Amino acid sequence: MNVWCPTDAVAIGRPLKDERWGKLTQPAVSDGRDRAHNIEEYLGHPQATREIRGVLRP
Repeated sequence: MNVWCPTDAVAIGRPLKDERWGKLTQPAVSDGRDRAHNIEEYLGHPQATREIRGVLRP
């Protein structure tokens, strides 16, 4: 999974194109411009939380 924000300068406003690890779910999320690269913002989105929880549960 790759959660990305169009206003995140590090993400360069687009999802990953390289699929060397397989097909990725890549939801775009809306974070505030001043918080675009803040991990707490990314983890606060329900889809990211569901995906991570699904992998961590035994």
